[in-house]
Amino acid sequence: MHGHITLESEKGIGTTVSFLARFGRVLTVAAEASPVEKDCMHVLVVDSHSKHAGVIRRLLEHWGHRTQLVETSKQAFSYLTACSDPVQVVIANESSVPDYPALVTSLSKLGNRVAPRLITLRDAVARGSSQNRELSGHIMIRPVKHNDLKEALLRSNQGAITATKTSSEDSLDSLDGSLRILLAEDNAVNQLVASRMLQKLGHTVEVADNGLIATEMLQKASFDLVLMDVQMPVMDGLEAVALIRTRERASGSEHQMIVAMTAHALHGDRERMLEAGMDDYISKPISQAEIKRVLASVPCRSLAVPAA
Repeated sequence: MHGHITLESEKGIGTTVSFLARFGRVLTVAAEASPVEKDCMHVLVVDSHSKHAGVIRRLLEHWGHRTQLVETSKQAFSYLTACSDPVQVVIANESSVPDYPALVTSLSKLGNRVAPRLITLRDAVARGSSQNRELSGHIMIRPVKHNDLKEALLRSNQGAITATKTSSEDSLDSLDGSLRILLAEDNAVNQLVASRMLQKLGHTVEVADNGLIATEMLQKASFDLVLMDVQMPVMDGLEAVALIRTRERASGSEHQMIVAMTAHALHGDRERMLEAGMDDYISKPISQAEIKRVLASVPCRSLAVPAA
């Protein structure tokens, strides 16, 4: 290659290696764009959750789509009617848009404009009326995988998205027993493993990094089940369950089912957890068989009592 390598070493200091190489010039060949990148679209994202909306926006822009964010159906309708470049696709996070039904209705009232295709991001426990389900376009159950969203955009651009019933919609029909679960766990790996396991079983999972955060989340939303790690920073599981039970007695509120998770599988642990206020106990690492055993005994509350 008609070059050379230089090595310089000094005791107690280290070694420096450098090289000189000569390469011939080559013509630059542009990489072939993906199907989505070839047919970039104008996409409107309706989501009041700024962090979640930001993730979607960065993903869409990475794929080459022109993207606009709004928070309400009113803002969406104003944008759709005012922009000169027609919007091809609207992605709406149903759970974070309070006036979501108004958004769905407004898409059919754009006058001479062609109505954009709608992709609805829906929580697993959100059922909705049969009318809303018919109007909600392509329904994707959260959390949404990148590849699934990319495929939905491709099908939208090809005009087939509303003509085919999707696998996400099929899965929604079997979610009568889906639970909303709060996972209180401080270890990131354990969070991921448990969340994936529960989601594969068709349930919705929210995560709290410690017991204090878990108690605060329970005051703001309804959960069918809490999986509570015993050892956590700030507030551990036993302290958290004690606070939750105290609040229940003071307010007369419904009993919250809480299952302890601990790596200390010692004799007498189950009895100690039950005495502390837990409803059940499983040892870590958790197994799918144990999770299924616990889930089978959980009454579904969150479908009847929507989150605040």
